[in-house]
Amino acid sequence: MDCRGLIVERPMGPTVRQVQMLKLASDGLTNKEIANEWGLAEQTVKNHFAALYPKLGAHDRAHAVALALKRRLI
Repeated sequence: MDCRGLIVERPMGPTVRQVQMLKLASDGLTNKEIANEWGLAEQTVKNHFAALYPKLGAHDRAHAVALALKRRLI
């Protein structure tokens, strides 16, 4: 809430799972390899990345990894 009692939306940072995913991507794993390691569908990993991009202000997967490294998230 702001000083007037209004609810203010603030973008949330990456979840723990998204940070783990970024770490795996920075290690060179593909979406398919991450999905296999976690027992998920590849599309689910793609969806996680898509949800992560706006949180970091990233344009794509490589940009997300670069920003995460720069911000010391991974």
